[in-house]
Formats: sequence, structure tokens, C-alpha cells
Amino acid sequence: MTNQIKKPESGFTLIEMLITITIIGILTNAGAPSYNDYLAKKRIQQSERFLSSALNLARSEAVKRNARVYVVPSDASNWESGWAITSSSTKTYAQCLSNGTDCVIVQQALDNVNISGAPASVIYTGAGRLVTGTTASFVLCPLGSHSSTELKTVAVSASGRPRISSATEGC
Repeated sequence: MTNQIKKPESGFTLIEMLITITIIGILTNAGAPSYNDYLAKKRIQQSERFLSSALNLARSEAVKRNARVYVVPSDASNWESGWAITSSSTKTYAQCLSNGTDCVIVQQALDNVNISGAPASVIYTGAGRLVTGTTASFVLCPLGSHSSTELKTVAVSASGRPRISSATEGC
């Protein structure tokens, strides 16, 4: 007869594992909406920086070349599909994609962002100012959401300097 000392069993029971999985599922579902809001805000921040940087680049190019520089949307006034900075008044976004001559930069489509209130184009003079008597304003908001806390405006004054601020209405 051997005396065997029985070792205690280690591990989880099925009930303990099911309770743990249920708690993880509840916590994940509670955190998902706030994570989606976080992603929407980050997309807006990224888009406003892209747009503001492009406008600053266009202004710098106009001063450097001492000539007009144009910021044109991808088509008609569809800015969320992208834009191009060009030194030719007749150059379009599509022409910049196929033949980069006279094009400073081409921005591809923005991800899940709507831009409203934007002008047909933004034109900088050789002095770095917008053409006489014009200003430009772009309201950015995430697609599928209309929370006013997420709206941002990129406004370009007659002096040509873009400024980012919160918007109360728009998209």
C-alpha cells in the first residue's frame, strides 16, 4: 500500500472561465463607443493639419516664386477627395496626378472626413496673400457624426495665414 499525497488541482473551472469571458465582453462593449469617438477626433485633427500645412506650403511657394499659386480640389469643390497645389491656373487635380509638371504637391483623399463651406479654389499671390477681397473657410467633421464638439474650421484670412479653430455648426 502506497501513501500518495494528492496534489491540489490547479486551473480554472468552466464556470470561472465563462464569468471572466462575460466580464471582458461587457467591458469591451462599454469602451467601444468612446474609442470610436476618439478615432473620429483624431481623423479630424489629422485632416485639419494636412489642410493647414498644405495652405501654408502654397503660401510659401507663392512667395518663393513671386507668382500666383493655386490650391485646387480633386473635382469641382470636393475637397475631401483630395487637392493639389499648382503654379498653373489651368492645372487640375487629375492633371497633377498624371503629369506632375507645375504641381507642388498632391494630397490624396481624406479618410472618413467631410469638408463643407469650402471655396472652389484658394489662390495666393506672390506676396503670400489671398487674391484681393477673398477669404476661405473649411469646416471639417467626421462622417456619420454630427457632434458639434468634433467640428473644426480652417479659416484663411486675406493675409493668407490659415488658422484652426472649433466650429459650432457646419457639416
